[in-house]
Amino acid sequence: MTYAEMASRFPEMKTILAAKIKKKKRIDDESWTQHGSHTNVWYIEHTEEVAGVKEFYKSTREVTEYSSVSSISECNANSQSYYYDTSARKLYIHTKDSDDPSGGSYYLMSLVWHRVATEEIELSGEKYKAHLKTKGLPNVDAEIEAFQRGSLKQSISSISLQNENKFYDTELINYIYETAEVEILAVGSARGITSDPLTIWTGWTGGIEWTDMVVTIDVFDLRRIVP
Repeated sequence: MTYAEMASRFPEMKTILAAKIKKKKRIDDESWTQHGSHTNVWYIEHTEEVAGVKEFYKSTREVTEYSSVSSISECNANSQSYYYDTSARKLYIHTKDSDDPSGGSYYLMSLVWHRVATEEIELSGEKYKAHLKTKGLPNVDAEIEAFQRGSLKQSISSISLQNENKFYDTELINYIYETAEVEILAVGSARGITSDPLTIWTGWTGGIEWTDMVVTIDVFDLRRIVP
């Protein structure tokens, strides 16, 4: 998707852009409680809606993304799965060995979408903070550079987040933003927010530069050259 195509979709002068970053938080060091009847399952309070769980098994160095299931009983029956109760704000997981996640065998991460936009908006019931700066956003046509291995090219750019209120001073201590999935969206214009947002770029985050005023996150993707 090019910016020219985006402009044709949103022809007004001001296009509202948004970004979603799937940040990570370590959870194996939390105080977990074993479920009373489903004893393979352990749970914690988790106020933010969970978009995934990843396990690093220390003895084999295996990394596994847990499967999402729809009930506690289903989680109990399937190792390396999780269930998030949106009403109770509780995260239930079933580890590789069905044991206590804080027992020392694992590093565990919960994945949570961090949503920002060029102005404060609500889209599909989700709130986006007005932290996104337009400067430096990825241009999928202009930013392609040769990648030195095989038939790949790399798109490299950055996104900038406002830090005037020091929000990210705490955020970057509590969450991991590196090597996270990222998506850039066109979500509306002067006429309002669309019900059909346009994805204009997807990729991964890289390094982070952090100042009192702005946080700059490198973003990149790899794409095969199609003959």
